[in-house]
Amino acid sequence: MEDLILRAFETIFSSTNNNGFYDESFGIYPMLEYTVKDNSITYLTSKRKYWRYNPFLMMGIMYTRLHIQNDEIKSHDGKIKKQLNILIEKLTNRDIKSLSSYTVGPLMVSFALAHEIYGDKKYIDAIDLILNNTCFKIKIDEDAFLLLGLSYVYEHISKYREDTIEKIKVFTYEILKHQKDNALFVFRNITSKRHQSQMYTLWALNRAFKILNIENTEPIRKNIEYTIVKRMEEYGGIIWEDNVRFCSKIYHILKNTRYWTYYFECHQCFFAHTVFEYSRLFSDKRYNDRAKKALEWIFGNNRFNLDLLKLSGLNVPHRIVDVNGNAHVKGQKFKGAYEIGGYLMALTDYMLIDFF
Repeated sequence: MEDLILRAFETIFSSTNNNGFYDESFGIYPMLEYTVKDNSITYLTSKRKYWRYNPFLMMGIMYTRLHIQNDEIKSHDGKIKKQLNILIEKLTNRDIKSLSSYTVGPLMVSFALAHEIYGDKKYIDAIDLILNNTCFKIKIDEDAFLLLGLSYVYEHISKYREDTIEKIKVFTYEILKHQKDNALFVFRNITSKRHQSQMYTLWALNRAFKILNIENTEPIRKNIEYTIVKRMEEYGGIIWEDNVRFCSKIYHILKNTRYWTYYFECHQCFFAHTVFEYSRLFSDKRYNDRAKKALEWIFGNNRFNLDLLKLSGLNVPHRIVDVNGNAHVKGQKFKGAYEIGGYLMALTDYMLIDFF
């Protein structure tokens, strides 16, 4: 797993001229879009979704940098710090109130871990900027990232403990109100039942429960079990959503986006991170074998015998396969930086967990 992590770091910080994401003047590009001709994939950089993808990537980078002590990873510190500086500069010149929870939550995680690692006050200043300019409310599923961000700030920067603990408590119990009898967390937006949304919520609850000393982890555990029973297939592949409403299916069929027929590499990683974090924080290893299986699915242990790492040619996995084994799906021909962030977190957790 460590070799896979090193290869992912190399891809992130390799030049865009060499199928990497990094440019000396721009920093990290949020995605590589691609075309396929004669089974050959050609990648081109894209600036789309910068604020959605890059903070998530940096969260994964900093998570790995904190937990895996490896000189080769540390050799990227110059570029890591430069990218953090770019984010701070862009953030200073941006209306923070216009940014979503999906952005500011991972930014809080990234800056909290950056301060823990590098000890520079500018990362605290960046967190101050976010805390003073963000509307902290739980309205939709992705607002769980606010709780996740606050939890990391609480854990890694002592000066904020008194200011954040009450928000963590309020947000935790507000999110729990949205859990239905079937274990899913359902918010007012139609995407909240989907797999990634459930996992983001569990990431936040894992850490918040630990901070608040909540011993009854049943809300987290039963959601993990729902995923295993209802969404995880024989080889470990995880479907995006089960029990999709008929009207929603018709709409998306007309739009030619049958999302319930897609398997995403990042969704496998989101589940693995959820389970490994749960295992580590609460000493409950009963689901670790399932998390391991979810990761093995990426590397060829799937019903298509398709190794997504080999397929991409990027030293990070290809992003998608549909239920028919098609890896090049209309509207999905890109590799997002956020996916690599999730990949790093899952691989890092794998290295931290004792399966035996």
